[in-house]
Amino acid sequence: MELFFLINISILFFFLYSHTRKRHTIHPKNSIPDEEYTLQQLQQQYDSILDAVEMLRTWKHDLTQHLETLNYYVTNQQLSQAEDYIQSLQGHIHRTIPIASTGNYVVDAVLSNKMFIMNLNDIQFNYKVLLPPQLPLDEINTCSLLGNILDNAIESCLKLKKTEDSYVNLCIQPYKDSLLIELTNSSDGTYKFDSKGILLSTKSGKNHGIGLRHVIQLVESANGIYRLEPQKNTFTVHIILPLAEEEKNMIFNVCIIENEPAYTKQLLHDLNKWKMITDSELKIASYLSGEKFLESNTSEGYHIFFLDIKLDKLSGLDLAKILRKQHYSGEIVFLTSFYEYVLEGYHVHALNYLLKPVSPEEIYSCMNYIFNKFTGKQYKYSYKGMKINIPYHDIIYFNSRLHNIEITTVARQYTEVKKFALLKQELPTQFLQCHRGLIINTDHILQLSRQEVTLTNQIKLPVSATYTEHIQQAFLKQAEMKIYL
Repeated sequence: MELFFLINISILFFFLYSHTRKRHTIHPKNSIPDEEYTLQQLQQQYDSILDAVEMLRTWKHDLTQHLETLNYYVTNQQLSQAEDYIQSLQGHIHRTIPIASTGNYVVDAVLSNKMFIMNLNDIQFNYKVLLPPQLPLDEINTCSLLGNILDNAIESCLKLKKTEDSYVNLCIQPYKDSLLIELTNSSDGTYKFDSKGILLSTKSGKNHGIGLRHVIQLVESANGIYRLEPQKNTFTVHIILPLAEEEKNMIFNVCIIENEPAYTKQLLHDLNKWKMITDSELKIASYLSGEKFLESNTSEGYHIFFLDIKLDKLSGLDLAKILRKQHYSGEIVFLTSFYEYVLEGYHVHALNYLLKPVSPEEIYSCMNYIFNKFTGKQYKYSYKGMKINIPYHDIIYFNSRLHNIEITTVARQYTEVKKFALLKQELPTQFLQCHRGLIINTDHILQLSRQEVTLTNQIKLPVSATYTEHIQQAFLKQAEMKIYL
């Protein structure tokens, strides 16, 4: 699992590196030192991820010897020694491959990368990260901002004598309508100032000050504010970035089906904490069994289900199958104490499979996915004097018939008079043509083969050879994104 995660992080950094090169190629007016520094930082991050993958590969190579040792202990009834050995291995894995889980795959990649470097250099790293669904910077700039302030902190710690304690403390969380980023690290008190007493750099070298200057440029470009506090033994960066205004009138309907009240209570606490962080509206229903839910409800209207797999009679898996048979196209998250059912969970297209006790960050990650999915823009048009607005997430596919466009949604069908070519130009990227006169919403793909696609309303549509590759790439990309949840 760790290897798979790290490979995906490597792919992410390769994308960031390539995208940055392309950005600089398009805009040759950027200063050469800044270009070189940015590319150098991304290259270093990419190299350190490869080092982590290599370390994990080496450890996995030794797995046979570890298993033989455990087999010897168990065979000879030396169970206490076997338990000690397992705990030692678990500690080794944790020290070797630290992995962050914040709900945002770019932030996870950067933090995991820096955690790995700090682990190798015995730098204590403490972090608290609560992210809003949408960050104020794009992926490239988010990576650059966090990467630069963490690199600066690491380099500052490396200047300290080995006998001294080195640490980095990072806090990222919403504050009113802004995102607060605060980082404090140990320091030897060596700084560079200009003639006016303005801090230029916390380190020496050919490119000193470029990283700090780039951070300031990013903050200012996002209309944010910052404060730097160089002290004798510490250095602190305070950053506040304004968050984009989101539509806050949508109510997210959540259903919890869990037979253990303690877990239900914790889920309610985490969901309400997410509600407060994101300033969203939640309507939560909870049931002790699947039977109780089915007696009083249908799946219609719920955006997400949190299902305990080991319910008393009707299992969570069986309930999920019933929901899908009722054409429920929303998200399902399984909660369990066992991994043995994970493959069955994917048969009902589960969003995630969470092992108890579930952390708040895992719940935030699922809810952020829902938030981003359902707060998108709307498809707007006029028909016979009526103005019609349809949320993009509700649209399953478009079908061109003569001079009309038939719009099939989760609830009903609409008709619009429009040219098919014009429609293609107006739609966002999750809408792709699959055949002549057909455009599907890739978010509603249930199953895909080379010649046919099954959508969440169980309708099967043809996929022509011309569009097969694009549809497959979109479907694979969605699957990869869910890995980070």
